[in-house]
Amino acid sequence: MSPGPYSLLAVVPRGLQDVVAESLRRQQQEQWRKGRTVDDDLIITSWNEPKDDETGRQAVEQLYIKEKSKEERRRRIQEQQDSEGKSNKHPCSPPSSDDQPSWFPNGVSVGSVALEDTHQHISVGYTTRDDGTVIPRWSCSGQMAGSVWMQIETTNNSICGDVVTTSRCFGPVLALITVQTDNACVISPDLYHTHSMKEMCSEINRHIQRPTTRFVEKRNMALQFWTDCVQNQWRQQLNPSDFAELQDRIAQNRLRFRVSCIRQQQGIFNTSVSSGKADANADFAYSRQDFCETLMNVLGQEFAPEYDQEDYSTNNNDRHGCWSVSLEEFDVELVVVVLPGTLAVGISLRPYSFLKSKSFASGLIPPDVTAPFLGSKATGDVVKLKTTTAHLLLELADLEEYDIVLDPCAGVGTIPLEADQYFRSKKCVGLGGDLALNNPDLTRVARLLQSNNILAVWDASFLPIRTASVDVIVSDLPFGQQCLSQSALNQLLPLLFSECARALVPATGRMVLLCGGTPRIFFDNLSRWSGKYWQQPVRRASPVNIGGLLAWVIRLDRNNKEFSYECYDGKQRYLDRVRKMAEKRDQIGRQRKSETVEQKCGKRRRRARG
Repeated sequence: MSPGPYSLLAVVPRGLQDVVAESLRRQQQEQWRKGRTVDDDLIITSWNEPKDDETGRQAVEQLYIKEKSKEERRRRIQEQQDSEGKSNKHPCSPPSSDDQPSWFPNGVSVGSVALEDTHQHISVGYTTRDDGTVIPRWSCSGQMAGSVWMQIETTNNSICGDVVTTSRCFGPVLALITVQTDNACVISPDLYHTHSMKEMCSEINRHIQRPTTRFVEKRNMALQFWTDCVQNQWRQQLNPSDFAELQDRIAQNRLRFRVSCIRQQQGIFNTSVSSGKADANADFAYSRQDFCETLMNVLGQEFAPEYDQEDYSTNNNDRHGCWSVSLEEFDVELVVVVLPGTLAVGISLRPYSFLKSKSFASGLIPPDVTAPFLGSKATGDVVKLKTTTAHLLLELADLEEYDIVLDPCAGVGTIPLEADQYFRSKKCVGLGGDLALNNPDLTRVARLLQSNNILAVWDASFLPIRTASVDVIVSDLPFGQQCLSQSALNQLLPLLFSECARALVPATGRMVLLCGGTPRIFFDNLSRWSGKYWQQPVRRASPVNIGGLLAWVIRLDRNNKEFSYECYDGKQRYLDRVRKMAEKRDQIGRQRKSETVEQKCGKRRRRARG
């Protein structure tokens, strides 16, 4: 199997691959209307898609049986309590299953289940198309298992340059050189972990030397595509001196390169799910480093133009020949992707070494370096939402021109920044706030993003926003782990959802949320006070893998019911408790600020004494 004339391989989060495909096609149509590209269809293929569909089908069936069993057990318990005259109903408790709104379509199960044959934990949800068709979606935890390798092909170079490489929907992306599906070392379950390095190199050499593969021709096309990407994309991320030196090396054809390998553990062979752990050398008969070195000794001339075949482990930039090996400060990274059933070779299109970020050399999927990128030295302990994740959430919100986008739990402001600066064709206005911005570390990171959108310090349960003044709400809610406990989160969410229902415009308002936990807890909190303000069933409740962690994406639409304050039993007491919680959070933030100042003063005093 050989990729098309222009072929890329992108890594997208499992559960959102349909959003990525729709976004690419939408961008293609926009470029076509502007006359920049021709109306050429993109061929988008998710690797192992048939096997993944089979895994999803099994999970849906087992979850349906599990839900039916739970429903029958709850019914028997309720009948027993009714017969004994007992009731554990509390004024502030969520509605019972009989009173709760039907958030999901009839016959659709949402939740998690362990597959009977493999015991792999799978979370199942759904998404609804515009025509009303319900499509099941599933995901799981683990970095490798929770990622989908998406191949994008086109016959038009301008589409690749203007649509695919400029898209902000995915992070790591490769310019594909070749794809091998007849490699005996990866298609055989018995040989996947037990084959020798000599056997693997022999299979790759057989494929490359085949005339129909046209490896050198495809390699040169991928290199040209990498050069165009440097000119159009890297210029904004590299400092001027590094970019000028890279331009000189490109002009002289004296590039620095390395070969990296990323392998997925076999795990469950009949699906693309693996244990999700990092590539351990003990799981294979040879290490990735030895494999890359041997591969260059055997196929160095095919992989790199005019490569001088010396010891690949030598980190020397003064070799005789056009290209030299540099394992740390490299310009070009050739990547060998080894998956069950497929082997691919490509060139990374992200400037990992220039941004001092981890690359494919780590054996794991690299981090998202989409601009604006802040490294670990700049962010410190502050956790920032991935730029690509923020973009996908905004894509799900179906933004329109002049929409006002609100993030009530903005953190450092990634979502408002993305809406304000990277949806410029929509002319959207992004605003957000967070009580955590009292923390000076978060304020510093938000300032580094150089955002022009509006950020404020506020409590999400008491938003200083006018009623029916916001078009779209997109937010990454606290997961109840690093920020707030689960009990505190359950106290906050009902008020937060009530404020969101108040701020959104009736009938046209949309809300897209990324949250942790389980959908049951989410919809229990949603039904507590603001359930009547949302359309039912919801359009999307799908699991998604974010950096190896399992989360849920919920899309809700506001109905035409006008918001009104109503007095519920126990609500005033509940409000008082949440106010105390907010005051405590504010006190903790101020305490952390004073401790940070004291620590800095203490360091200065110790340095002065020394």
